[in-house]
Amino acid sequence: MKTLIIGYGSTLRRDDGVGFMLAEQLMETMPEDEVIARQLLTPDLAEPVSKVDQVIFIDACAKTPAGEVGVRAISPKGENWGAFVHEMSPEVLLDCVKEIYSTLPQAWLITIGGEDFSIGEGLTDKVTSVCPQVLQEVDRLRHA
Repeated sequence: MKTLIIGYGSTLRRDDGVGFMLAEQLMETMPEDEVIARQLLTPDLAEPVSKVDQVIFIDACAKTPAGEVGVRAISPKGENWGAFVHEMSPEVLLDCVKEIYSTLPQAWLITIGGEDFSIGEGLTDKVTSVCPQVLQEVDRLRHA
């Protein structure tokens, strides 16, 4: 099963950058075409997502307690993705993939509860402490 991992978030907004940072870390041990690090999800990601059996998104979450890791299957929302040309959610990106490429990979979203989303660089200790757990979840999903 071919898997694509997309970690995203702003590295200039402290914990918001955890997905991006984890994707960069994964790039050191995985083939280049299997991991993407982005500040935002944009429609141009539809093509690489359409070419895999499974996609795993990694992102920070402001609505989850700091340091809490969540894993859930996701699917398209049925929204007009054209209205989201600069930034979109993983579910809306899946809408784009489904409409343009008539295919849909299995999709997962791993979220990490953030503590500090203010302007600045670096992760808080709570978020840093759960990064190994997130990497274990990625590995588990890749080999499930």
